[in-house]
Amino acid sequence: MALCNFERETHILYDQEGAFASMETMDGKMIRRMDRMCEEYPDTFEKIYEREYEGVKECGYRFPKRYVKVSVPRVMTEEQKEAAAERLRSLSV
Repeated sequence: MALCNFERETHILYDQEGAFASMETMDGKMIRRMDRMCEEYPDTFEKIYEREYEGVKECGYRFPKRYVKVSVPRVMTEEQKEAAAERLRSLSV
């Protein structure tokens, strides 16, 4: 029986002492992204394992923890949105 979407988790683990983080994921989009990072930056990103769990691909990765980032949403005023839209329009001409 395959896992439901809400059961396909991604875990990022690191501690205060070590320099590296590890990621375990069953998210296809994240697996493709991390595989691409491993190909483009093999000295920085490493695929540790790949296996199948209840019909779902699961992968593990290792990378420097400085690449773990949590950011706040960007809030733009209507004026900022309009200025950004105008810049994009001027680029596409």
